[in-house]
Amino acid sequence: MLHWSDDFEQFMMERKKRRKVRDPETVKYYKSIFEKYLEGKELSEELIDYVVNHPNKWLRSVLRHYIRYLIFQEEN
Repeated sequence: MLHWSDDFEQFMMERKKRRKVRDPETVKYYKSIFEKYLEGKELSEELIDYVVNHPNKWLRSVLRHYIRYLIFQEEN
C-alpha cells in the first residue's frame, strides 16, 4: 500500500540523485496530490495506467519519485 511518510519526504528533499525537491510549497503540493490520488492504493499496472493517463501530469512525477524511494529503501 502506498503511504506518504516523513522518510519519503526526506528522500525527495535530500537523497534523490537528480534534482532534489527543496521548495516547501512543492512538497506540500506533491503531498496533497499523493494523498488525493495515491494514498492507500496498491502499486499495480492498473494504478500506473491510471497515473499515466491522468490529466494532472504532476501525479506521474510524484509516483515516479515514490517508486525510486521504494527502490532506495530496498537497497539500504
